[in-house]
Amino acid sequence: MKTTTIKRYISITLSSASRIRSAWKPLWNILSFSAADKRISPRKNICLAIEQHGLSVGYGSGSIAGIKVQGTKRFPSGEHSYPHPKELASMAVLALEELGATGPEVTLSIPRAWTIIKTTEFPSTVMEEITNVIAYEFDRLMPLHPEEALYDFRVLKEDKDFGKIVLVIAAAKAETVNEYCDALREKGISVNRVGIGLSGIGALCGYIGTGNAPIFLGIDDDGYEGALYLDNVVYRTFGGRFRDAGETGAGEASRIETISQEILPFIDAVRQYGASPHIAVLTNDHNNNVAEALMSKTNLPVVRLDEKGKHLLMPGQADGISYAATGGVIESLSPKAKGFDLLTKGRREHVGTPVALTVLLLLSIVVLWIIYLVAPLSLERKNVEAIEQQIIARKGIVKEVDALGKRIKDVDSEVAAISGFKENRPMSINILRELTTILPKTAWLTRVRITGAAVEIEGYARAATELLSKLEASKYFGKAEFASPTFRDTRTQSDRFSIRMEIRNDGVKKEEPVGNTKK
Repeated sequence: MKTTTIKRYISITLSSASRIRSAWKPLWNILSFSAADKRISPRKNICLAIEQHGLSVGYGSGSIAGIKVQGTKRFPSGEHSYPHPKELASMAVLALEELGATGPEVTLSIPRAWTIIKTTEFPSTVMEEITNVIAYEFDRLMPLHPEEALYDFRVLKEDKDFGKIVLVIAAAKAETVNEYCDALREKGISVNRVGIGLSGIGALCGYIGTGNAPIFLGIDDDGYEGALYLDNVVYRTFGGRFRDAGETGAGEASRIETISQEILPFIDAVRQYGASPHIAVLTNDHNNNVAEALMSKTNLPVVRLDEKGKHLLMPGQADGISYAATGGVIESLSPKAKGFDLLTKGRREHVGTPVALTVLLLLSIVVLWIIYLVAPLSLERKNVEAIEQQIIARKGIVKEVDALGKRIKDVDSEVAAISGFKENRPMSINILRELTTILPKTAWLTRVRITGAAVEIEGYARAATELLSKLEASKYFGKAEFASPTFRDTRTQSDRFSIRMEIRNDGVKKEEPVGNTKK
């Protein structure tokens, strides 16, 4: 039971740690991202591609928005010969001037004939020290001593099941390449990178979208050369001269047969790698029908680079596109390219984590987090202070409002008292109208006095005692009595009287409007 519990806790801990690592890795990549990273930093590159008939030059720039090829140039040399180092240096100076290239990185692209490309395997245990292992094993792998060669390698595949890694190693004779680098340096041009023409073509294929794992084939009147690319790395190369090279009306069928025999092993290699093979063809004007014939012969899709790459042609460019030079520019500028740089001798430039920037970003995150916690409290405190200031500023107005409220209450009380008085006491006009109604025509008044709760009347009547009963029967009066004894006036033959009575409050019956009388 305890063992099961421990195993469960270990499993939970490992899965939690795995989730934390997976969540932390993207954040760390952001925090440790360098502003000098090739993916975002603007760069310019000019590629000097050495070809059998001269020099091809490509110029372009790269930034976070992508790669832009800004122009290409061709400079012919002697027939069937590579340009001399000093001749090439003069051509390069002229190319820089004509293309308007200022301060670019310089790539020297060498032909396939100068290079040796081999595929080899090593145990995966040497991966940590692979650069030193290749330097140690170089003279066994290549027919050159490491001190006499410029070389580079790429890891094509790492098979963890079988514990091995597959490498592609490319090398060239250092003496030959250094002659061109020295000649360029004398002209003030420093070579930053040495690549291979066919490797640049592979980067170009990926850039213009010919698909994964293409077989490239370049054909001219004299011969052909090509390469197989696996995972954007040059896996194998091939090339040769046609048997009928230089002959008039050379047979197309025999050339297609020769090329097909060269390509067949590569087709099998692509399929074993798990990809679908297809062919990218680059021909001159005399071999335009080769693509169709090759498609018919191999039953594979064929893409013509001269048609696929038309959008690379700059306005006003009459001498066509240099695909090797253009591919070299793209390979040099693209962070995803897996081309060779023979100057490195397999050493990878380790870009250290920008500690200062990372610490600054971490501190910024902490500061922002603190602000996120403190800001609402500070904001509420400021709001309370602002409200208190408004209260202090409006205290006088509040006092005036309070005084006005008290005054309104007093007035309301007075109005209520007056209204109550009016409602509880009949109006004088009503009392006089009532007296006029109930008193007989043989009686008249000499004096009427209305006080708060009583009415006093004085006057003459034929029979004063009859008035008391009439007044008692009124809805307005009650407790009618003589205020003083009556006496007989002999002149008028009437009784002089003085009567005092109370005004009724509770027993006053209000007259109902006409039409609302209940039956």
